[in-house]
Amino acid sequence: MNLRKIEKNIVPALLVRSLGALSGLVMSFGLAKWLSIDDVGTFFTLLTVLTLLGTASTLGFNVGVMKSISEYYADNDFKGISNIFWFGFFVITCSSIFFSVTLYFSSEFLSIRLFGNSALNNLLIIISTVIPFFALITYISHAFQGVRRFLLALTLQRIIFPFLVVLYVGFSVYFEREVTISNALDGIVAAVIITFCLGVSVWLFKVKFPSRWNFKIHLNIYKIAGPLWIVMVANLLNSWSGILISSILFDSYYVALYSVAARLSLISTIALEAVNMVVAPLFSEAHKNSKVSELKKISVLSVRYLLLISLPVLVFFIMFSGDLLSIFGSDFKEAENVLRVLAVGQFFNAVTGSVSFLLIMTGGAAKVMKASVLCAIITIITAIVFGNLFGIYGVALGCAFGLVSQNVILVLSVKNQLGFNTLDIFNKN
Repeated sequence: MNLRKIEKNIVPALLVRSLGALSGLVMSFGLAKWLSIDDVGTFFTLLTVLTLLGTASTLGFNVGVMKSISEYYADNDFKGISNIFWFGFFVITCSSIFFSVTLYFSSEFLSIRLFGNSALNNLLIIISTVIPFFALITYISHAFQGVRRFLLALTLQRIIFPFLVVLYVGFSVYFEREVTISNALDGIVAAVIITFCLGVSVWLFKVKFPSRWNFKIHLNIYKIAGPLWIVMVANLLNSWSGILISSILFDSYYVALYSVAARLSLISTIALEAVNMVVAPLFSEAHKNSKVSELKKISVLSVRYLLLISLPVLVFFIMFSGDLLSIFGSDFKEAENVLRVLAVGQFFNAVTGSVSFLLIMTGGAAKVMKASVLCAIITIITAIVFGNLFGIYGVALGCAFGLVSQNVILVLSVKNQLGFNTLDIFNKN
């Protein structure tokens, strides 16, 4: 493996991911300025529901298919790639429609019993209509990752959607229409559908539809997708439970404060996502060729980059969290300690490296599954307990604790399974 080539891929991936983060921040900033703070909280609650259900409805096929596609790509087998992709596309279409219909008919129950806000009923119904499109966007971006189109995958998943939402709501402001939560929700619907159409069009241009189905390939995908689905759902709960729990425990005002702080803290993961995009398929390829030493080199190199980038971001958040939040409005400064705590959690998430993908791509999906489920439970329990004691600051403490716990367990699992420590970055051997 040419490590120089990895470095060259990481740099542009980092730039594109940074652009994606900027798009997300512009979306948050625009919504904070154009909507009332209560409507901002409602918007992020709905976006969280869409993200959770849309990603969960991929059934683990997004990562499973990405792993298989990367192996077929290494052998230059585009017929195999096409076969795998379209089978997964069909399965996810069916599963996401099921999730969509379920949310549609349970929207009244959820809005009243779970969120305690009957006004969410019609808004949840609207969100239910775009779950299939959102799920397939997630799936297509992972497929592009498998064929080494890292920048395209990042653009599809992280840049186009928030940009289109801001564009839609911005036009409403420009034409002097009253900006409401309904306008913002229309922006989500339009952005998801347009992004989906772009993704499918580009894939069809790159890879043709298969002439025959290979059912042996499909059976293998089913075997690996199950554990990956559990991992994915658990990780979703780890990532989004803070906003969801805040929506249940507090009113929309505090949900807005927490949501903006949480989205800002994700800046710390920009480098991690960029690195994951590049190294995940390389882990699979190196494992297939039984090159453990190459796995170690890739892992340690990526952690060095992550530490170099993430440490200054953490220091910045700790020192200037209040000033940064005040850009969104004076009320948001109240969440400065929330941002500090979440930033520390995300820093540990980044500097432990791509341990989750490393284990999944080397046959350790069961270990990742157990760690993810355990830590999701820890996160939810601690966030609820601390949230009742300390408000949204307590929710942040619980989420950060769960995130750090998960990464410590995964680092130890890598050491146990592969025989090396991903944090051994100062050893040149």
